[in-house]
Amino acid sequence: MMANWPWHWALLATLLAAVASAGCTSVGSKGLGGLLGQSDPPPPEPSASYQVLFVPHEGKPEQVLRTLSGTMHVQQALEQTGGFKKFRRIDVELVRPLPNGGFHKIACDYDRSTKHITPEFDYALLPGDRIVVKEDPSTIVDDMLTSALGPIGGKLVNRARGREPKESRYQIQR
Repeated sequence: MMANWPWHWALLATLLAAVASAGCTSVGSKGLGGLLGQSDPPPPEPSASYQVLFVPHEGKPEQVLRTLSGTMHVQQALEQTGGFKKFRRIDVELVRPLPNGGFHKIACDYDRSTKHITPEFDYALLPGDRIVVKEDPSTIVDDMLTSALGPIGGKLVNRARGREPKESRYQIQR
């Protein structure tokens, strides 16, 4: 039957037959993907998740593990886990794992008056991120010292509370 076809039709029919038979996989073969240099698709990844760690000034930390669904930011995660209601005053940082095994510590400024993470620090969450919510033990007296003495008051309060200086708040650790 193929003897009556022009040579290009015969070649096309042969190629189609080869591709069609290669598309069916048998034990030990990779099918059409193997012919095209593609390997089997990777197994599905476990569901992406993030953690929120609540660290009180005194006492044991509490950890909450949540599934990451779609695009989510630090603000949304804290609203969902009750992070803003846990302590009267908080300090927030995002700990992001690095591919080489280390991690970033990224400060997230929290505005107590609006009870929101400021927009420029409201980072999108990635799988494996950890949000650390630390109880801020400062009081209204500390606030008055900071506002009355300006930068000197802020340094005095931070030193008295054992907080790290602002310039070292972004860290890469290995």
